[in-house]
Formats: sequence, structure tokens, C-alpha cells
Amino acid sequence: GPYDSAKAAHQTLQFVHRVFPLRQCKDSVLRNRTRPCILYDIGRCPGPCCLPVDRARYDEVVQSAIRLLSGRRDDIVALLKQRMDEHSRRLEFEKAGVLRDEIAAIHRTTAKQRVALAPDFEADVLGVWAEAGRVCFALLSYRNGLLNDSRVFLERDNGLPVEEMANAFISQYYDDVKTIPARVLTGVEPSDAAMLQAYLEELRGGPCEVRRPQRGEMARVADIARDNARERLRRAFSAEQAAQEALENLQVRLRLPHPPARIECYDISTFQGQATVGSRVAFVGGAPSKADYRHYKISSVEGTDDFAAMREVLTRRFRHVVEEGDEAPDLVIIDGGIGQLNVAVAVFEDLGIAANVPVVGLAKNRLKETPQGARRARMIEQEGAEEVEDEGPQRTGERQTQEAPGEAHGGEGGEGELLREEEDGESQQETEGGPEAEGEQESGGGGGGKLRTAERIFLPGRKNPIILKRNDSALHLVQRLRDEAHRFAITFHKKTRSKSTIASALDAIPGVGPTRRKALLRHFGSLTRLRDATPEQIAAAPGISPALAQTIADRLKPDSPAATRRAAT
Repeated sequence: GPYDSAKAAHQTLQFVHRVFPLRQCKDSVLRNRTRPCILYDIGRCPGPCCLPVDRARYDEVVQSAIRLLSGRRDDIVALLKQRMDEHSRRLEFEKAGVLRDEIAAIHRTTAKQRVALAPDFEADVLGVWAEAGRVCFALLSYRNGLLNDSRVFLERDNGLPVEEMANAFISQYYDDVKTIPARVLTGVEPSDAAMLQAYLEELRGGPCEVRRPQRGEMARVADIARDNARERLRRAFSAEQAAQEALENLQVRLRLPHPPARIECYDISTFQGQATVGSRVAFVGGAPSKADYRHYKISSVEGTDDFAAMREVLTRRFRHVVEEGDEAPDLVIIDGGIGQLNVAVAVFEDLGIAANVPVVGLAKNRLKETPQGARRARMIEQEGAEEVEDEGPQRTGERQTQEAPGEAHGGEGGEGELLREEEDGESQQETEGGPEAEGEQESGGGGGGKLRTAERIFLPGRKNPIILKRNDSALHLVQRLRDEAHRFAITFHKKTRSKSTIASALDAIPGVGPTRRKALLRHFGSLTRLRDATPEQIAAAPGISPALAQTIADRLKPDSPAATRRAAT
């Protein structure tokens, strides 16, 4: 350190864990484990939770990690080599092998970062590249002669010279940074380097040099930062172009008036009607806009009713569009089929925005039984599975070659037919398994099986869905939206259900209020570990007396009357 970003701190921590076998679990987990975790099995942890560990050896590993984090890499390598040689002389080859692996891990990681710089070299190096109305700043942070962090910033250039943009970036960036190095090297000369240097010295409370290196290793590092900025900007252009092409393709396929710059997708997550929640994710320009993500706790629906839950979510969202003038999306995607789509259409009609906000439903692929599979199931039922297994494969294979190819690709338009959306907008029926036939047959041992249908996009007022090719960029885009909405919904649902489960179990215990509940969960980590704990272990938690610990243990037992009542409800 010091670290200017959480990413740099996490990368360093991952490096330490790769090199030194130290425990990574929290104290609450350590106290309640009954067997070592997978980190022990892969050699990343000595297992102090359950196994006897040599305290002296563990302290040595801790001190080595401290030296490494202090930047004394050469010192720690020399020390590890010395200990490895000592173990080798004593014929303790297994211990020597462990130290050899630690040394190799240090060399592998630092070799990727090392440039021919002095061991005490400390500087931030800024590379700038402007092109096609965009500018990219690549900032490389060197500490102790090694690359400590790398960050990239993309901005609009607003028609300003590169020198002025570099000046503005440096002043704004270090205004929010806790640590400022002694040197800031730039690939371009800032427009007002002297004033900028005085400003950084005032923030740092000491000397700070701001300059553009002209030759030597520092100039080479500045060139690396510039090349990083150029490559990152061109990658951004490529990603934006691909996203724009996907949006234009989606416009054509869904007959939208213009490419949907803002798309929102909605999903519902529940478990047996409990902790029902909804989610909204938004993509702007084909990329996630996480500032526009929203969770919804469903309050007006009891039991399992996805349609009613979706109605509440959409009504709450688009009432703001109607009453408060919030920005409306260019396209709304509902995770579901015709039923969920009809709910969305009804909500939009009630709010008077059905003509202004396009909406579609995206149905997941599904397994559909083929005619061969249905006949095979009847044969198994009538003749017995063993007899069919002996006689069926060849006959079933012969039947497959005689059936019309379309029967193996049944679509929404009828058995043996697949709907294809042509460029002129008319749906045609195709009996051949052509380029649009996206089903995959999953056959059993006897040749009969099930067909996995393609993803289907439903439009309002249209019975037959649009089926896109599997490699279609528009399909990939809507799938990303749907999967992101599902992830966002189910994560929030699990969190909500976990809180409600814990609260319902502990709140019913006399003497356990919010403060003690938090203390118990902080101490044990989960309700499962608390339920498995003995009264003595529970009493070790802060603020829990032996008598209360006994009460908690009795009430949380699976066979206790309180637990039986909770299970019944």
C-alpha cells in the first residue's frame, strides 16, 4: 500500500493468499467449524479451525506476509531461501518444498509487474489518448518499483485540447484521493503544470513533482500508460459498435420505431408465495446501467401469484412515468410468456401509455416431448422397459429416418411446423429443420426423447412468437437482460427470505431483541450454526446469560413445540 482503490487492495490480498497459507474465514466461522474447508484441501490454509497447527510456524508465515505487504519482497525471498536451505541440510525435503513453492509464487507474480525501475520508485503515471470525440486516461500507480494499481477512465473530450483535459483530470482525481505520490508523470504536458504542481503539493503537504519525462525508463513507462489508454479506448469503440448493431437488429426484429437506447427488464422471484420480490434492470446503449436497477418488495399479493406481483411492480414503476414525468424506456421486456405479457399490456392500457411504450415477453426454452418419445413412453408402459430396451433402438432409429423432419422440430404453429420470422414481417411455416430450427433433441437410450425448444419472444396481439437464430446478436442482448433481471431478483429474494427466517425464529424467544439478535448472528454467522450450538457455546456470545442461552437452545431445537408451530405455519 497505500491503495487508491479497493480493486488494488483485493488483488494484493489474493496474491498473499496464493503465496502464504493463512486462514481466511471469519472468527464466527472459525469457532463453529467441525471439519476443514476446501482451502485446506488445496493447500491454501493449514486448518487451524479443526487441526493442531504449529504456532511458531504459523507466526513465521504471518511475519512473512507482513514483510511482503511492507514492500520488502527481496528481503522475504532471501529469508525464505535461507530457511529452505536449512531444511534441505536437515533432509526435511517436504518443508523445503513448501518454501520453494512460496518463493516461486512470489517470483511469478512480481515478474509480471517489474520494470527496470529503482526499488524505491514511487510515482503515478498518466497516459492519455483522444480519438473520435472520446478520451481515455490510463493511470498506473508504482510503489516500491512495482506496479501497484492500474485504472482506466473514459470521458467525452468536449472539444478541448488534450493538455487541458490532462490538467483537469489530474486536479479532479487527486482531489478525492487520500494518498498522493511524490511524482506524477504524464504522457502529455499539462496546460498549467506549475499551478497544478503547487496544488498537489498543498494537498500532499510536501513536495510533488509533475512533469513529462523525455527519455530513459520513466519515458518508457509513460509510453506504456499511453498505449494502455489507446488500446482501452479502441476496445470501448469496438464494444459500443457491437452493442449498437445488436440494438439496430433488435429494432428490425421487433418492428420498433427506432433502436431502443434504454431497455428495462422485469422479473418476479418467490418461494411458495413467501418473500415475493420483483426486480428491474436497465440497459442503456446496450450496456448495464446499474444506477437504474431497482428492487420491489411485493406488498399487495398473498400466496403464489406471479401475474398479480408483476402487475404491482409495473404499476408502481410506470405510475411515476405518468404522474411525475420519469423517463420511459424505449422497450420493456417481461420475463415470461403470453400470460405475463398480457398483464403488462393491461397495466399500460390502464395508465394510458400502451401506445408509447413497446413491451414484449421473453419465454425461456423448454423441453417438449417428440412424437417418438411419446410412442416410446407408451411402449414402456405396455411392454416393460427391459423388452423395449432390447428391441427398440434399431426400430426407433428406422422410424426416425422415416418421419418428416419437421416432426422433430415442433413449433408454436402446430405439430411438425416451425415459425420463422422473415424480413418482411410475415411469419411462415417451415417443415424442414432449417437455419431457424433452434431445438436440440435430447434422446433416451431407445432413440425417442424430448426436444429443447428455442427462446421465444412474444409480441402483444400476436399468437405466434418470434424465434431468433441462436447466434443472433439481438437474442444475445435480450438474454443478457433477462438473466441479469433474474440474478438481481433471486439475490434479493434470498436475502429477504433469509432475514425473515432468522427474524421469525429469534423474535419469538423472550429476552431476545434486535440488539441480542444481531449479536448472536454476528457471533455464529448463521441461524444453522446457532441452532447446532450447545447452551455453553451460546452463552459465550456477548450479552447472553446462561439462563437465556438455555432458553434459546431449547426454543431452536427442531423437535421443540415452538419449532413445530413454525414448521406448521
